[in-house]
Amino acid sequence: MKNQSEILIIENYDEDEKLRPWRNQLRDAGVRSLILCPINYCLTMEKDQQEKIPQELLLIGHESPRTWDRAEQELVKIVSKQLNVILRQWQLNQRIKSQEEFNQALDSCWSILKTTNQLQQLEKQFIEKISQLLKSSLVVLLTWTEGEKRAKIVNCVARKSELLLNSDRLISVVKDPLIQHALSTKELFFWPVNQLSAYTRQWFTSSVEKILVTSLYTASEHHPTGLLIIADPEQIQAESGISLTMLNLLVMQFAWSRRYLRIQDFLKTEHEELQWLNWYKQRRLEELYRTVGGGLKQLNELNQSPFQSTDPQKTQLSNLRYQQLLRQMGSALASTSSLIKQEQWRLHHQNDIISITNLLRRVRERISAIIRNKQIQLVIKQQENFNVIGDHIKLELVFYEILLTTCHRAEPGGLIEIITQPLNDQQLELMIIDYGIINPQLILELKTGYYPDLLAPSLLTSPPGQQLLICQQMLEKMGGELLIGQGENRQIITQVILGLSPAN
Repeated sequence: MKNQSEILIIENYDEDEKLRPWRNQLRDAGVRSLILCPINYCLTMEKDQQEKIPQELLLIGHESPRTWDRAEQELVKIVSKQLNVILRQWQLNQRIKSQEEFNQALDSCWSILKTTNQLQQLEKQFIEKISQLLKSSLVVLLTWTEGEKRAKIVNCVARKSELLLNSDRLISVVKDPLIQHALSTKELFFWPVNQLSAYTRQWFTSSVEKILVTSLYTASEHHPTGLLIIADPEQIQAESGISLTMLNLLVMQFAWSRRYLRIQDFLKTEHEELQWLNWYKQRRLEELYRTVGGGLKQLNELNQSPFQSTDPQKTQLSNLRYQQLLRQMGSALASTSSLIKQEQWRLHHQNDIISITNLLRRVRERISAIIRNKQIQLVIKQQENFNVIGDHIKLELVFYEILLTTCHRAEPGGLIEIITQPLNDQQLELMIIDYGIINPQLILELKTGYYPDLLAPSLLTSPPGQQLLICQQMLEKMGGELLIGQGENRQIITQVILGLSPAN
């Protein structure tokens, strides 16, 4: 029935050989006579030729042999045309609905790429959305860093738990044929699972039929650092589904977004490291200047005194003081050797067992000048001596920075209290209470711990917020915390939490 206007009429089914393959079904339905009319057509391509084949048919049957007059035939044609319009409208509505759903999913996919600022969150949400968009039974993301020889499954979304892959297994980028083929192809390609190499099947153990694979390619001068695997993507084949071209654009945008976030994280880490290094070296130089400068001043005073006294006892005391000052200056210079040799571009952290009593004593000596100048009353309430774990030089500088900031904001003649008490068996809290003035916005930004917009003005990019943020980050490196809040009666409460030494 290749002619749209053609109607097939069978007056007596027992005497007509037409529709022979349908004979049993029609006999079971009690049909002895029928009229068959095509409703619409679909187009198929075979050997570059278009052929019209009916997609829906209208069949009217009768239980007895009979003739079908011209009026009945025309009526059937009119009904088939009306059904054709109804069916086409229904198909169009279904296609529009499917396209709207697809566009919504596509918009949400683009939204993920535009708005997500965390690398792990971007990878997780994109893989989940691709799985939903393509109705895939399994979506896998493998990643590695530049120069690394092994890849790892960082995200795996599956409809059924038995399809999941082992995410702990490391995969050789060089030895795996699937990864190497994807890196050389730089395009989407299908691969039957039963044709995967034995090496790939060691880690790709899922029982799916075929996979769609692509590398996370960005530009020719960049080395791809990831592989996306989509198993049995139903919507790739569907008429209203996503095209390979659109999928390729999405994956490429994902690759660029992922690369941008990796560069952003790298630059942020480098910026933080250099800020720490700059702050640390500045404070160490100030301490060196204070120690050596003070020693030189005292040496000059000894030199100007009647050194060659007739009193042997005074001469001996002067010599002893002279030697003591030289040892102090030599010790201060010696302490900078590790700074010069090991901490040229990165801070080197070590775990020391530090006495809190000695730590507070040394810090108090360093801030004694500002305490005298502002006539601040510093009260230390300590139950007993506790030992904490951390880098003793850096922890001393952190405490000095925190107390120095506290002294600067304290009013002349004000009170600063330091209370040390264990929080639990593993942590010690040092609570610093003062009654100075602090910007509430600084407290809020310190709680966040970072400034989301690097280009926007922030209190964390200038003193004292910049130094407090560095102290917060340094304490986190040592397993501690820095919290600042406001209590009652204008109290500013600074909490420093440190890990207790097991010796306690």
